[in-house]
Amino acid sequence: MKKSIPKIEVRFQRKVFTSRGGLKPMSRFCDWFGMRELVETHLDLPKGERRYSSADLVCSHLGFRLSGIRRISQSAEVAKDPLLLEMVGIDQYPSEDTLYDTLHRFSPTEKMLDEEGIERLSSLWDLHEAFVGRFFQRSREWRKKACRSVTIDIDSHVQPVYGLQQGARKGYNPKKPGRLSYPPLVATLSSVRMPIAGLFRPGDTNGRTEIVEFFEMAIEALSRNGIKPRLIQMRGDSGTVCEELLAKIESYPNIRYAFSVPMNKAFRG
Repeated sequence: MKKSIPKIEVRFQRKVFTSRGGLKPMSRFCDWFGMRELVETHLDLPKGERRYSSADLVCSHLGFRLSGIRRISQSAEVAKDPLLLEMVGIDQYPSEDTLYDTLHRFSPTEKMLDEEGIERLSSLWDLHEAFVGRFFQRSREWRKKACRSVTIDIDSHVQPVYGLQQGARKGYNPKKPGRLSYPPLVATLSSVRMPIAGLFRPGDTNGRTEIVEFFEMAIEALSRNGIKPRLIQMRGDSGTVCEELLAKIESYPNIRYAFSVPMNKAFRG
């Protein structure tokens, strides 16, 4: 005779965290990192008649993304979560229209071609550089390890898009042939998964175009922040390896490298 499973009584006497309790460490990280200060200092997003500051809007976008929400239209699901409001640093979450308006200020329209628009786009790069610099400044233990060695991953992939997106063109697209796409490049610090360099390219760009210049961007990002490792380990996928890049890497005595190589006639023969 099978034994029956005993009933276990469960009581919730005090509700401390919501189902998104994992946001608490992220809230502490944002405070430690000085996220709001960096956004207010470097991002060119004039407040005008808006109720929210640049830091409020950027951290609001970050907050609902970290909550697992992928679309602005679904942000109302987490808008009243106390942990999310604590992390963002606001009392009331921005409306969907306000969140959309923030993204529209960086959309590829004719207004972005004037001086004000170019300065706004340039401020995004300044903000990224400030994030990288702040990480190197605050992470002293990692900085000590980085003086010995760092590992940089160079990744390429094809990002299909829909509609008439600026710079999206037909090119190599193994998953969706004929679809407009972008082939961006990203260089990431392997140990902390932090991007230190990126290059956005039109869809019809050859996969290895500008790869040497991109490699130099990644190395410069380290030296610009005072990181001079005795050993740099470089890794990359088959979409980035080429003779020009390998020749450039070989000119650096402190760089070891490993790349995935496509098994085509050019490399086998």
